[in-house]
Formats: sequence, C-alpha cells, structure tokens
Amino acid sequence: MTYKLVLFDIDGTLVDSFPSYKKVMRIILPKFNSATTLEQLFQTFPMTMDETLQEYSISQNKIDIFRNYYQEELSKQKSQENLFSHTTNVLTLWIELFTETGEFGRGSGNFASDKDKEIAR
Repeated sequence: MTYKLVLFDIDGTLVDSFPSYKKVMRIILPKFNSATTLEQLFQTFPMTMDETLQEYSISQNKIDIFRNYYQEELSKQKSQENLFSHTTNVLTLWIELFTETGEFGRGSGNFASDKDKEIAR
C-alpha cells in the first residue's frame, strides 16, 4: 500500500500545547468555582471537553460557556506554543523518504526505514 496522505494530531503530538492548556485552565476554572492541580491538568489534558467538565464537577449545561471562555483564552496563547524538539526532524526525514521512495511506508504503524524508527523514538 502506498500512502498519499499522512495525517497528524497536532496538540500534544507535534506541538507542545500543554503549557497553553495549563495557563488557560487556571484562568477559566475559577469562573466556574473550580480549582486545579498540576496533576489534574496532566490527567485532563487528553480528555474530551465532556470528560474534563465532569472531572471538575462543572455542569454539562455550561459546556457552551466553558467552551467560549476556553477558546477566547486559548486564542491568546497560540503564539506561545512551540513544536516539540523532534517534530521538525521527523517531518523533514519523512519528506526526504517520500521524495526518495515515493511512499512513506507500508502498513499501520510501520516506518519506512530503521533511521526513521530511531528518530521517532
């Protein structure tokens, strides 16, 4: 199988978005009479919005208000997010591999070369 498209999740995969998440949550949670710890933030970071609201005991009927506050504050943080140190190297290597071979690799989760595996680690 030859792949024509590679799709990546960005938040927490290519971009270190946790610092922005932490800052935003510490700003908006008090508006919902809720507080957080660093441990809770690590726990809720990969959760869906519904799961996060449940974790912080925020009523589901406030999801739109929460989402609006979250998006408003997050938009102020986006310029502060950074790529993980490995992101540029891995993407550059994949582009080089594609240029040389015309494909990214075969099968789910397989890499095109041992060199690619090593960089991805």
